[in-house]
Amino acid sequence: MIEEITDDTFVQQTAQGLCLVLFYKDPCPYCKTMKGVVEKFGARNSGVKLLQINGLENSKSAGELGIEGFPFLLFYKDGQPTSARQKGLTNPQGLNTLLENLG
Repeated sequence: MIEEITDDTFVQQTAQGLCLVLFYKDPCPYCKTMKGVVEKFGARNSGVKLLQINGLENSKSAGELGIEGFPFLLFYKDGQPTSARQKGLTNPQGLNTLLENLG
């Protein structure tokens, strides 16, 4: 299950462990599709915390990370953004590839 976060809870929620953050906006059919992809990915990767944040309502976090388009996926590790990121659509295998390239 994907947990909803906000600008106020972003730092706390991404502070520990490995997290996958989905930046989305409503209404966006591609973002809705990506929520399903993230849930499928999470079912096979229980060690990854799944988070989502509405990038329009919480523009501070998206702005600080330079995120301009939605959907946007970003892996966090122990409070730091990683280079593993994906703009637009992907599939669970694409997310697995990003995860594998974290090192």
